[in-house]
Amino acid sequence: MRTHLQRVLVLAAALLGCIAAHRATQFETMAERDNAEIRSFVPTDAALHAYFAATRALQSEVSRDALVSKDCGEMNRAQSDEGLTTLRRSLTAHPRCYAFFRRRGLEERETGIWMTLVFWMSQYAMQPDQVAPLEVLSEPQARFAQRHRAEFDAFMRQFAGRSDTDQDD
Repeated sequence: MRTHLQRVLVLAAALLGCIAAHRATQFETMAERDNAEIRSFVPTDAALHAYFAATRALQSEVSRDALVSKDCGEMNRAQSDEGLTTLRRSLTAHPRCYAFFRRRGLEERETGIWMTLVFWMSQYAMQPDQVAPLEVLSEPQARFAQRHRAEFDAFMRQFAGRSDTDQDD
């Protein structure tokens, strides 16, 4: 009987050890999981250009269509935590805005990731020494950002309401 009890205890200890090891490999927070998903994303020229085109078309439509403007305003307010799950849910809940990305072949997951990456890549392209220590980009993403520095700069200037030819004072 003692050997049976010992086997059960050893089995239970092994099971608990496996559970603990599994939990250690899991991400502790949603933010850590999101960061890992974003950092594992492989950007492509085609997807970047699709994202830029969709954003520009959406920005143009927002200025012309009150329903799209309202929908996008609600979508922005719904993204309070900026997590990928929230971004995806927000895109689904606001189809007038997401339609611009869908038409360019971007799924909700990819659109949400690009929403985050474009900000960090544009910042990295302009100030790599300040952004690199934050470890928000993978090495391939950082190289991609540097290769597309001029495009990120032009896009961010346009998004900020400045043309490509505006000069900083």
